Amino acid sequence: MIDFSIIFAGFGGQGILSAGKMAAEAALYEGKEVSWFPSYGPEMRGGTANCSVVIFINNTIYGMTGGQMAPTTLPGQVTQTTPFGRSPELAGYPVKVCEMLSTLTGTAYAERVAVDSVPHIKAAKKAIRKAFENQKAGKGFSIVEVLSTCPTNWGLAPLDAIKRLQDEMIPYYPLGVYKDVTESVFDNVQGGNE
Repeated sequence: MIDFSIIFAGFGGQGILSAGKMAAEAALYEGKEVSWFPSYGPEMRGGTANCSVVIFINNTIYGMTGGQMAPTTLPGQVTQTTPFGRSPELAGYPVKVCEMLSTLTGTAYAERVAVDSVPHIKAAKKAIRKAFENQKAGKGFSIVEVLSTCPTNWGLAPLDAIKRLQDEMIPYYPLGVYKDVTESVFDNVQGGNE
């Protein structure tokens, strides 16, 4: 039997308990033996909390708030708060999360994946596993940015949303490993030698 632990950590109010509970329920649904222990500490009083792995779902929109502009909203993309499309002149350019975090010394692993096809979903699962293995081995901060769709707030049918992800998002947010200290990979990063 393999024992695999996932630790969610963050500041209060960011859904850490919900994320942990969802992961536990998903494992239970798959017939796994699972425990969920919510833990409260100094973070309840605004103290620091640490997280070594971030799984960042990038669908270019704040879907849980009705479809507002997000830091990753593409130029020209229409949202509830940018009804004429995101203007870089007014709102700045989208944040390229993997590119930005891969330049930091403490980052051990940064990869951008997508969930638009079976091969990409398999690659996403592999990347997420590697991020948690890095955490378990104490190698440093890991981030996996997952390009995903939001058909509801994009106002598209699911297949059209996948096509948008492929035609607009992937060219703007290229897939790949941006940093992997275990493989000496610093693709797509200026410098990177630490």
